[in-house]
Amino acid sequence: FKFYFFTRKAISKLRSNEATGKQKCPECWLKQEFCACEELRKLASDVRLPRYKVLLYIHYKEVLHRRSSNSARIIPLTLGTPMYVFGDLESEFGLYEVLKETINLRKEPCLVLFPDSSATTTEEFLKQVSASTTTSSLSKTRPITIIVVDGTWSSAKTINSNIPKSIPRVKLSTSSRENFVNMRKFSIKEKVSTMSAFLTLLQELGEKDEVITPLSEMLELVVKRHYAQTQKPVCEVVYSKTKKQKR
Repeated sequence: FKFYFFTRKAISKLRSNEATGKQKCPECWLKQEFCACEELRKLASDVRLPRYKVLLYIHYKEVLHRRSSNSARIIPLTLGTPMYVFGDLESEFGLYEVLKETINLRKEPCLVLFPDSSATTTEEFLKQVSASTTTSSLSKTRPITIIVVDGTWSSAKTINSNIPKSIPRVKLSTSSRENFVNMRKFSIKEKVSTMSAFLTLLQELGEKDEVITPLSEMLELVVKRHYAQTQKPVCEVVYSKTKKQKR
């Protein structure tokens, strides 16, 4: 791992009540009157992902500001998966220890959900996992560890550069903003929210609709509450790079 150092003030806020915002729910990050925690937990009650271990690696600014437009918070809130904060060294060391055990000791397959230049498709990744599976391990169920990177696009690129390059990156083949209602603007139609990307990855990995459907409903719920809270127009327009540069 590389190490990035942030101001003591930022980290102290991150670990204090200031990070939650007095009017925001500390779990779903929506204002108290729009809190979706109860409904999210009901939807999540029957969701199980035994084939995967999901690790959320989130930029500290997302946590510091508890942004209601953040979709990735749904993952630890409803699936009980661990969340590691980029910029908090204690948290990052925790992630390092988990990865060291997963990759070096248990020899379990692992991927980073991020479309950098080295990324392969989900189909290619599964072929590589199948080819590397030894005869002795065929009888064992080896869960796939999924590292979900979360932040703004520039922040996510920085986080990705902090993860060992030995862990394969995976890009999506079927993602599109047309498949989801979005809470943030992007200049490319294939760029979707983190939760949308996670759902698409599960579909490409062959997960069943009985798992995908409630997770999709969770995202829809959070998106509706976000727009009810902000009263902003829905981000339906895909801005071209040329148009974005003129702004």
